[in-house]
Amino acid sequence: MNPMSSRRPRDRRQRVRETWARLRERLRPDPGEEEAPPPPPVDPVAERVSRQRRAGALGGGLLATALVVLLVVLPCFRANQVVVQGNQRQTTDQILAAARLQHPGPLFLVDGASVRRRLGQLTWIRSSEVRAELPDRVVITVQEWAPVATYQAIGGITVYLDPQGRSLGPAPGGEPYLPIQGPAASTAPRQELLDPQLLTSLINIQSGLPALIGQNVTGFQFDRCWDLTMTAGVGWRAYFGRMATPEDYGSLETKLVALQAVEPYIDFGDVHSYVNLENPSEPAVGRGPDTPPTPVPTPTPSAHPSPSTSPHPGAAPTPTPAATPTPAVKATPAPAGPSVVPSACQ
Repeated sequence: MNPMSSRRPRDRRQRVRETWARLRERLRPDPGEEEAPPPPPVDPVAERVSRQRRAGALGGGLLATALVVLLVVLPCFRANQVVVQGNQRQTTDQILAAARLQHPGPLFLVDGASVRRRLGQLTWIRSSEVRAELPDRVVITVQEWAPVATYQAIGGITVYLDPQGRSLGPAPGGEPYLPIQGPAASTAPRQELLDPQLLTSLINIQSGLPALIGQNVTGFQFDRCWDLTMTAGVGWRAYFGRMATPEDYGSLETKLVALQAVEPYIDFGDVHSYVNLENPSEPAVGRGPDTPPTPVPTPTPSAHPSPSTSPHPGAAPTPTPAATPTPAVKATPAPAGPSVVPSACQ
């Protein structure tokens, strides 16, 4: 037998013992360090109370979950009635289809915010409110846009306009809204056809003209260059010129002052009469396409505020006393309006 084979196991065991001895020496605490205090004893009463609280919280959560499930699945809490209020232009079926409530489910799963967001995509709906009423009823209250005018594009259909100048869809006619004609444009719902500031100015002119000169506006027309003509009374016309920028809209106030000043020179009973206000300092009154303008005085600027054309929807302008014409009269060969001599776009 080889003597080396009997020494190897003993040497291996000896090395293991020495390794464990070194580990114990490393793990032995420093004599200068204090040993950690033992953990405090557990209070059995407090431990029992803690377990009871955890069990109660778990039971309450399970009970609440069960109640929610019951409220969802019980037939008595299903939305069996959907009531729509406040709609005149938009039909109830259209509102229910947009709200996706033709076949409503559980009452407590109706998401009011989502329903309002979907209803806001309808043409006529300005705002809406959705509420659930126990035990099985959903009430939808809507507020619709109120049209303020109609717009007929050249060669197109007539549509309603909201206060923002956007299309509200086809207008059948025969309703007392301000008629406006203008250049060809898309009349799709929610399409802006007129600048809101310009539309407000036209509405204010319509409401204030009777007090200003005793005439009623029958309509406004824009040509393809956005030159504005007003038709009033029996059919006489007033030409205001280009209306393409906010500065142009602001000039309407001065032009109304000029219209008031030349009132004595206009034959309001003649359908062929017109007044050209493109240059408010030299207004021209005429009749028909070939008759030269009637000599009129240069209007004296009024010391009082003129009818407002600022953007306040629905606010009627305040009429002012008629300006006294200057005695000196001079001929004003200003061009006639676009319905008399069409202008070319620059």
